[in-house]
Amino acid sequence: KISLRDEFTIILSGSKDAIFNLRVKLDGTILFPEIGAIFVAGLTLKEVKDKLSQLIEKSYIGVNIDISMQNLSAKKITIVGAVKTPGTYLVNPFSTITGALAYSGGISEIGSLRNIKLIRNNGDIISFDLYDLLIRGDRSNDITIEAGDTILINSASQFVEVSGEVNRPAIYEILENESVSDILNFALGLTPIANKTNVSVSFLDLEKSSIVKQTINELDTSLKNAISVEVFKYVSDRSANIFVNGAIEQPGFY
Repeated sequence: KISLRDEFTIILSGSKDAIFNLRVKLDGTILFPEIGAIFVAGLTLKEVKDKLSQLIEKSYIGVNIDISMQNLSAKKITIVGAVKTPGTYLVNPFSTITGALAYSGGISEIGSLRNIKLIRNNGDIISFDLYDLLIRGDRSNDITIEAGDTILINSASQFVEVSGEVNRPAIYEILENESVSDILNFALGLTPIANKTNVSVSFLDLEKSSIVKQTINELDTSLKNAISVEVFKYVSDRSANIFVNGAIEQPGFY
């Protein structure tokens, strides 16, 4: 969206030929010759073109308009919460939420990757879960920041360690109502020798201030108060007799 000090190149052709280089002033307007001040701050480039086209049609006959961005100003945003260096920054105008976080040195060890808030000037709040990008490869919610935005990094509420027969053992942040199945997906699933009916979950018993380990066989088990998940190998307790014959010294059943 258009912000203060952005610059346009506007080309008129047809019955009137002219080129104008116009900058967005501090009041959010551009001063268009023979038309006057036009408010454009907060609009998209297409919205600005549509708005100017309507005004041009009222003032001139047979005139076409073409608009391009000549220069985009840096955007001032604020990053607060659990980041390494909170503060106010001038960032690249094309920065997304994840790109803007780099200006603050990144999220701290206690910060949440999954409860990031983007607060607009008008009070709108947009939630962003970085796991969408890091684990699922989905960039759709990593939106472009606007001048005046505030990025708030909350502290994480729960971490769970995953070990054993998973493809990516690690410590993962868990949201309320997520299950063992969810965290195994974060760990990129089970290895070929994993036994999904033999999964151990350690829970923190807050009343007794102790750790309780449970073996579960339902992957939809809640991870509330969980601190670790371990997936064990599949071990067969059955044996079979196999007859071996051919060019060997001792053929027979084994």
